Amino acid sequence: MKKFAIITFVLLTGIGLQAQELSFGYSHTSAFSTQFKHPVGLYVGYTKSVSQKVKINVDLLSNYSFQWYHNIIKLDAEPGTYLAYNVKPNNLWLSLSASANFRTFSKNGLNFYIGPQLSLNYFFCDEKLKNLTGNNGTTTIQEKEDFLNKVGIGCHFEFELKELLGKRLSVVASFTPQIITYAFYEMGGNTDWFILANVSRVGLRYNLNK
Repeated sequence: MKKFAIITFVLLTGIGLQAQELSFGYSHTSAFSTQFKHPVGLYVGYTKSVSQKVKINVDLLSNYSFQWYHNIIKLDAEPGTYLAYNVKPNNLWLSLSASANFRTFSKNGLNFYIGPQLSLNYFFCDEKLKNLTGNNGTTTIQEKEDFLNKVGIGCHFEFELKELLGKRLSVVASFTPQIITYAFYEMGGNTDWFILANVSRVGLRYNLNK
């Protein structure tokens, strides 16, 4: 967590000194993931224009996963044996991402951008697991595990409606399908190797230039 904070501070400070636009808003993620199926969160980002048709985005996304889920685990060490859990997560997913965006459409203030994205992800899992297959009644255990410095790659699609709420304020909507490394395989484990996710964002963008 300390390393993530340092990287975030240095990167955002450096880009923020040259930023031309500031974005913030709501995010929702749909993912093929055991522990982060439908997290919701907030994001803040900087934008720097390289040319009239190219810009760089840097975003910090904070995603929260609170939705109950069922997890059935096959025990590799004992063929034919399974464990079933009802899981209450209190999980946090932090993502620092950068994308190079190329404008492919512009008309009447509506712009469409597309470009590659790279991200550095930190997953903090804090879950209560109710064992539904215990012979001595239902038992509850608490599990905490972190998955740090996980790299993601994806494609960023963005719609921007400029000056809808004033000369400096625009409405922005985007979605980013991506694949993220998560955990190494462990015998009897319940974690994923990779996460396939689509992060959707809706927010406002403020132009800092006078």
